[in-house]
This record gives sequence, C-alpha cells and structure tokens, in this order.
Amino acid sequence: MEAPIPSRSRARGRASLTVMIAATIAMLASCSGLGINVDAGYTSLELTGDIGLTPTSISTIPPQRVDVEEGFGLKDAMSSPFGRVEAEVVVARIVASGFQIDQTGRGALSVQFGDIPLSTPIESTLEMTNLKGAILFDLLDLGPVRISPGIGADYFDLKLDARSLAVTTLRESLDATAPVPLIFVQGEVDLGYFDIVADVGAMKANVQDIDGTVLDVEVLARFRPIDHVELFAGYRHITLDVEGLADDNQKYLGDLTLRGFMVGGGIYF
Repeated sequence: MEAPIPSRSRARGRASLTVMIAATIAMLASCSGLGINVDAGYTSLELTGDIGLTPTSISTIPPQRVDVEEGFGLKDAMSSPFGRVEAEVVVARIVASGFQIDQTGRGALSVQFGDIPLSTPIESTLEMTNLKGAILFDLLDLGPVRISPGIGADYFDLKLDARSLAVTTLRESLDATAPVPLIFVQGEVDLGYFDIVADVGAMKANVQDIDGTVLDVEVLARFRPIDHVELFAGYRHITLDVEGLADDNQKYLGDLTLRGFMVGGGIYF
C-alpha cells in the first residue's frame, strides 16, 4: 500500500483549508455589508454502520462488512470543535462549516477485513474531517420564512487503521478522500430574537475515492439575547452509502451514519 500521509501534514492541510474558507467568506461579507454570522462551539458525534475491504489477493469478490462498533470497537461518541460561517453576499448566501473527529477502540473481527482474518482481535483508529460549503439563492422570502436552494460540496477525509493484536505486523489502512458535490436547500424561520435554520444536502455521485449516495442534514436553533451576540444548539445527521477502490486495488464499501448534537455561540452583523 502507499505510505499514509503523515498526520501532522494532514492536520496542517485541514487547518489551512478551514482558515482559507472562513477568511474568504468574511472578506466577501465585509465587502457586501449585507450580513454575516460567525459561530463556534462543540459537537459530539456518534458513528454507526459497517465498513468492508477485500483482501489484496482477491479483489473480485464483494467486501465483507465489519460492524463499526463491535468489529472495530469504535463505540464512543466523538467530540470536536465546530465552526460555521454564513454570509450574505450581494444576491447570494455562502455557508461553510467544519469539524474533525477521531477515536481509537478495540474489537474482534466477525469477518475478514482486507488481509486480517476473521476472529482476529484488533485495535482500530478512525480519523475523519468534514468541511461543508454551499452557495444559496433566496427563492422564497416571506418575512419570517425563507427557502433558499443552491449547490455546494461536502469534503470528506476518512482514514481507518486496523492493527492485529495477535500479529502486530498485520495491519490494514483505508484512506478515502473526496469533495462530494451536493444539491442544497436551506430553510429558515426568523422570529427576531430566535430563529431556526435547516440545511439539507444530498447527491448520488462518483468522485475521486467515493462512489455512492451522501445525505447531510443540519438543523440549528439560534437565540440572540443581545445585539450582535447569539447562542445556538443543533443537530447534525450524515449518511454515507459508498464504495470505491483503495490502495493495492482493494475494493471497499461503507454504509455509515454520523449523528449528534452541537452547542455554542457566536456573533452576527
């Protein structure tokens, strides 16, 4: 297999991309003078589903599915800082958000995963970064109610390492990275001091390492106790039903659900 990208370099790249998106949106919003929301907080997300990977010697058969919680031992909720920026720019709205999660766990394989045989006790490490961006256009704006369709993308960087605890030299690594284009719809009910915003994005796509269906739903309730300050609580739900080709021509598949809550605060102008 190809050597994995060093974690320090990956982290620097993700951080730089996040900063670039936020800075670009802030600059556009300041030029337009129409408005901007900048929010930051905490998210706790739970991953469920299964992942499969074919052996290096036999890539013509479908991968066997390993349960994320039982097989890989990734049972805990994963916490992460969460950031979101939304700006009104001339005739459009631009939204960007991001988070990064990771977890290490221990389990036992009920089926073969890559070249690691079934019944092997393993230690697994999961890292996942998500950056979401969209440009939206107001289709319906009736005072407190607004509906804005648009286009965007979900950038996923998922890395899974599995290491045998019985034979320490036996390990598998799956690294899938792709920006997935999405059709977005944003709805909002704004009552002044309180508003609810829902973003829904979906697409069936074949891009880079990922071929399949993605659904991304985010709902935020925001409360504005004083001018230019807001508090928020929300819920995020992402489903990935994907397959692709990993290193060494190994086929992989994943049927994953990532869901959890977000809380935090921010400023608006």
